[in-house]
Amino acid sequence: MGYAYCPRCQRAVRFKASAAGGPTWLKEVASSLGRGEPAVLYCISCWLVPEVGDFIAVLDPPYGETGVEQGAVGKVVEVEGQGPFRKRFLVEFTGVSGSPKVQHLFHAHQIQAAGVEFDSSIPVSLHPPREDS
Repeated sequence: MGYAYCPRCQRAVRFKASAAGGPTWLKEVASSLGRGEPAVLYCISCWLVPEVGDFIAVLDPPYGETGVEQGAVGKVVEVEGQGPFRKRFLVEFTGVSGSPKVQHLFHAHQIQAAGVEFDSSIPVSLHPPREDS
């Protein structure tokens, strides 16, 4: 069992690496993970890609006086773009005390899934490289 940190939210994550059925060298790599330098591994909240209707938490708020701060929770109302790194998310934040709703556009690295909790370690399974014929 090792510990890693999430590069997006800096959260500590426990993980367990295995290499069942792999060569000896791969099993040695799996058993050595978590020793020495901390590994880098997205936590579940940052790994999930939000869809319309999902709630998100803001990691990196938009620039300027927007009223949206780090940690604010909103709802995804639209997803723009194709591919995992080109998507942008239109997020709606409900106003407080009757103030109007606010919408902002975010890139994936600025948000994470909200309300996702996990208590156990993340299983990581290593496999040998495939030989293409």
